[in-house]
Amino acid sequence: LREKRKLMQTIDRRLTQLEKVETTMAEYKFEIKSFPALRVASLRARIPYGQTGEHFAKLYKAVKGGSDGAPFNLYYDGEHADPADLETCIPLKDSARPSGVTVRTVPACHALCTVHIGPYDTLNLAYKALIDYANEQGLQLETPSREFYRKGPGMIFKGDPNKYETEIAVPLK
Repeated sequence: LREKRKLMQTIDRRLTQLEKVETTMAEYKFEIKSFPALRVASLRARIPYGQTGEHFAKLYKAVKGGSDGAPFNLYYDGEHADPADLETCIPLKDSARPSGVTVRTVPACHALCTVHIGPYDTLNLAYKALIDYANEQGLQLETPSREFYRKGPGMIFKGDPNKYETEIAVPLK
């Protein structure tokens, strides 16, 4: 009986999770946006997702106040991989001349976009919804995808992960 109750509780929890996923997916809105070419300071590596904060810290130190816009990552893997082939980027002011990091121009693109509100460990819900929408609309996606961190943890205070705001942009072919 104890095992059966435990199994029923597990099934109930999973059903609740699935209902939440369906509700969450319905909340995403999609749009096609044009992104201009963008001069950035960047670091590219194959690293675990959890280490991107270290890359951002190194970039901000190199940029020394020369940032101009929301930081973002470019993801080069076609599917989820951990460690990931990613490039951490900080948009630069024209006058910024950081040293010790790569300075390059990220090319312009048209991308299918959505905004995810919530912790980073649930970003997969937004990606699934975006890919499902692209398939329904007959849109072809390509890499690298972009994650713009509009609201997230600060350098000192973590903040409320439920209020993090991440814009996901996946380029169109």
